[in-house]
Amino acid sequence: MLIGYMAGALNKRLDNFRRMIISGITATTIGGLLPFGIFQLSPVNVVTGIDGFLLTVLTRTACGAVIPIIAKVFMWYGIST
Repeated sequence: MLIGYMAGALNKRLDNFRRMIISGITATTIGGLLPFGIFQLSPVNVVTGIDGFLLTVLTRTACGAVIPIIAKVFMWYGIST
């Protein structure tokens, strides 16, 4: 929910692809750093270090790059209106 709110606020309802990519990657990176920090502080965490970073932050950042591509394809075919 936080990622969607931040991406929407950064994008401001524009269909500019560059702005969608930047806002999506920014929102998902920040949204991934929060759980990563929480996971590192947890005493029962089993995934630490670079593996934890890859699993929590980079997977979300990849989604933040893929979802604007899907949204742009939907806009090309008029599905979003």
